[in-house]
Amino acid sequence: MATPPKAPDSISTLVADLDPRTSPVRPAARAAAPTEARAMTLARFKMESPQGRANGLSFHKALTRRQSFRVVGAERDSGGTPAMTMIEDDDDLAEQAFIYGGTDGVSVAAYRWSGRQPARFVVQIAHGMAEHARRYIPVVRDLIPAGAMVYANDHRGHGRTAGSVEALGDFGEGGYDAMPEDMAILTRRIREEQPGLPIILLGHSMGSFAAQVYALDHSDLIDGLVLSGSTAIDEFAKARAKAGGTLNTPFEPSRTPYDWLSRDPAVVDAYIADPYCGFQGRNRSASQLAGQRAADPEQLKRIRPDLPIYLFAGDFYPGGRHEMLNETNRDEVIANLVRWMNRVVGS
Repeated sequence: MATPPKAPDSISTLVADLDPRTSPVRPAARAAAPTEARAMTLARFKMESPQGRANGLSFHKALTRRQSFRVVGAERDSGGTPAMTMIEDDDDLAEQAFIYGGTDGVSVAAYRWSGRQPARFVVQIAHGMAEHARRYIPVVRDLIPAGAMVYANDHRGHGRTAGSVEALGDFGEGGYDAMPEDMAILTRRIREEQPGLPIILLGHSMGSFAAQVYALDHSDLIDGLVLSGSTAIDEFAKARAKAGGTLNTPFEPSRTPYDWLSRDPAVVDAYIADPYCGFQGRNRSASQLAGQRAADPEQLKRIRPDLPIYLFAGDFYPGGRHEMLNETNRDEVIANLVRWMNRVVGS
């Protein structure tokens, strides 16, 4: 595999990994819909094979290691809806779940994670298609000791923002185009809550596409931009055609339809077992990913020229697949990312 290339002069020239747009037929174990209350839980694992179950539970233990959450405080908005719930555990990580108003009034679910030591900077995560923000807790656990506080929201049609499992994949009337503005509203909230701290926006896959559009209008709000598992939006259709079928095709014969995510079977099995992962976009959601403003060279000039940008994808690491933050060499990937973040925030 090639070594990491020099960063391109503009986002439109980026050629990296593929985005998870193709969602194959789900295994039978995924058919039963859980209750809405499970949106606040971590993945529940119902594996079809003993090996898959073992791998899934192994990843679940890694995801939740030493966690013992308890509710320590809550607020309600003017309508009586819970607006903030603080959840704390016993191993130096506190989670706060809250709701904020999106660009068109949609209620957006979000989280804040912090450690016991004062943070030096903030990382705002924009997750990918067919997953949710709390899937990034293992990454959060690596960023907190590096001095970060982490915020993330569940995008429209995802996680708790969807409102129910039946609504997963439905981006609503605002569609995909509203996602970057929802992210900007969260950034402004971070600026108010954490004055003076540098903010780095990290977008993965679909979240990286939204981050590219975000940067056209809001690059002044952030101090750095990270694009994970991304591609130039105008090259996306070409990349899909080159894949020749589903995103799993290059890895056939495969163990599961989702082997393209990671070489780590525990990660793949946990994704398959998570009822809030792996669904398909609806209501013109997926089609809106093509032809975004970020493919227009004139629009790219709106991004402030001194914005630090970090790119990484499976092509940058030998054997790497789509989710490098969940890969078998994730320690190496995160160490490289943290080194770059430290340069950006000046440590």
